[in-house]
Amino acid sequence: MALPTLPVPLDYVFLVGWPLLLVLAYRRYRRGELPRQQLYALGASAGLATGSSLVERSDSMQRPLDVVLEGTGLFVVFLGLLAAVGWWRRWRGDSDKGP
Repeated sequence: MALPTLPVPLDYVFLVGWPLLLVLAYRRYRRGELPRQQLYALGASAGLATGSSLVERSDSMQRPLDVVLEGTGLFVVFLGLLAAVGWWRRWRGDSDKGP
């Protein structure tokens, strides 16, 4: 049984929208308007959504390009997981200090 896939236009929204949102959030972080913990949370969401979209899109590509897209997608998912670990460590550290 095959897993359900997203409609193609919605998948391209994920491929373009999440990285764009991450770039805008990083600019706000550099200006001091966004805490690092929120940047990590957004990076985790963006990495997981963009990476899974890349892997999903690779199914419709020809042989050399699909391997490149799958590898890139898995690397982006790995970066998203690293951001999630960073967020979790900050969250856990902040909750240890108390109110």
